[in-house]
Amino acid sequence: LNSDGFDDLIVSARGFMQGTATVGRVLVYKGGTTMDEVADWVLTGNTSVLGVGGAFAVGRFRGPTNPRSIAISAANGHVYVFHGGSNAFPPGGTAAQISNAAQDLKVPLINDESIEEIVSAGTVLNTSEGLAIGAPGKASAGSVYLYSSSSSGLSAVPVTIRGSAVGCSSSFGRAVASAGNVNSSGRDDLLVGAPLCGTNSEGRAFL
Repeated sequence: LNSDGFDDLIVSARGFMQGTATVGRVLVYKGGTTMDEVADWVLTGNTSVLGVGGAFAVGRFRGPTNPRSIAISAANGHVYVFHGGSNAFPPGGTAAQISNAAQDLKVPLINDESIEEIVSAGTVLNTSEGLAIGAPGKASAGSVYLYSSSSSGLSAVPVTIRGSAVGCSSSFGRAVASAGNVNSSGRDDLLVGAPLCGTNSEGRAFL
């Protein structure tokens, strides 16, 4: 995340509480030969933004030449994007706040959808690394929201795939993954799971 040549470790503590509020927390540990148990970047939710860290993903969401970013969901249906830098974690250090986010994506959830998955979508939409968000519904079909990226960051408006369009009445988007370039088209493909889809809730996967 900080482009120092070592991979870093990211841990979600979505159940972290402040008083009686489940605000959530995300911690980043700097990788290296002297890695320790002390977090180097810590984002904590607040009473206005609960459930931080329900899902997250890391990718080059500002184009292939820029440092990686981390996209983090919250219970309010937003995804907050924080940019890493050259030998630097995102702003805020061990006291990072939602206000430090470079982007605030309000995912256009419908019915009873909630964000459960965030993954790098690879080049599914264009030649830059995009973001895929799985939002299954409890009693509705569910959706996957795809955000393209450019040097300025992720798009404000997503491409939406509805579970209802493929015959699912629930759980579409419960699992989402980049499938790589399965058909050799030059673009990455997306795999979506719907474990309760089907006449007898037998489950389906869509590519």
